[in-house]
Amino acid sequence: MAATALAAALALGAGELYFRLRTGAGANARSWTVYHPDRGWALEPGEYVHVDENDFRATRISINPLGLRNPPLTLEVPAGRRRVSVLGDSFVFGAGLDGAETIPGRLGALLGERCEAVNLGVEGYGTGTETLLLEDLVARGYAPGDAIVLVFFTNDILDNAGLAYGTGAPQPHVPRFWVDSTGALRHTRPAPGAKARWGRALERRWMFLRYLRTRATNLVLANRWMLDLAGAVGFHPDLPRTPAVVEAFYGPGWEERWRTTEGILTYLSREASGRLRSRLYVAFVPSPFQVVGTLERLAARRAHDDPVFAAFLADRDRPQRCLREFCARSGLPFIDATPRLRQGAKKRPPYLLEAHLNAFGAGIVAAAIRDGMSKTAPP
Repeated sequence: MAATALAAALALGAGELYFRLRTGAGANARSWTVYHPDRGWALEPGEYVHVDENDFRATRISINPLGLRNPPLTLEVPAGRRRVSVLGDSFVFGAGLDGAETIPGRLGALLGERCEAVNLGVEGYGTGTETLLLEDLVARGYAPGDAIVLVFFTNDILDNAGLAYGTGAPQPHVPRFWVDSTGALRHTRPAPGAKARWGRALERRWMFLRYLRTRATNLVLANRWMLDLAGAVGFHPDLPRTPAVVEAFYGPGWEERWRTTEGILTYLSREASGRLRSRLYVAFVPSPFQVVGTLERLAARRAHDDPVFAAFLADRDRPQRCLREFCARSGLPFIDATPRLRQGAKKRPPYLLEAHLNAFGAGIVAAAIRDGMSKTAPP
């Protein structure tokens, strides 16, 4: 037993050392966020390393002087060029991807060298904080260009309400938003400490052990035959927590959360077309649970005794339908990446094992945005 324990410890130690050497997790593997008195957190300029233990990959994160994951850029749109500002959360920020592989990176390549697509994505942001970021940048002289693309993900209505994933409890470090009777966007003041949400230094974490655990679980969840085999021998892997799409749009109070988000979207649309003189495009990115078949099967198993999961399975496209109907009423172009991601998923996975888009999935979404913008371009 002692020899076995020693061998296991040596194997874990060697694996951890190899992981760190291969991924380059060192001095730059630290948090890239700092406390912000209105938004809760903001990106701190500098060079960083992100390590994804699920996919055994390290990516370089460059935050420019404006606090954006984007190469340095001028405040004004360069002469003879077009600018598209892409708002969003972690799906736009793309920590697990190189800069050119993110949604804005792919979109810029598709639009051509005379157009720059600027990455305004920040992890954990909702529609309200994304709007505050845009307003802060404009106040500093940033010109968003003639097009603003809001990339909407299903958990945004939880972020806008300042609610924690999994528990639904209010988060003091996350601002809660609403639109008052005058149409102004209001929010609570976030308490200091949001940095801890993202800021555990990678060099202090046992990445290899996390890799082994999450890799085993996610491989089963991502492969139908493994899920069937596990069930045949009596092992039934479950979800680590309620998926954000289920909790956000199907749990108690979802209608109120959605009405709050509608108000924020109305405010952003008015600001874009009025003061900013930009056209707002709304692009929807679905949850993996709306795309990946094995994940839907796990949700189906929970639906037997959980009415929230049952509601999701009965109407799994509710989030994009709500968003589509709002855009139709508001005269906003709506781009739904769901059909293309579902089609692409038949060939290869469009998501990383930790559920964000991989390079293939980001390319699908970028192409959907490019095509949607060209179809709805003003005459």
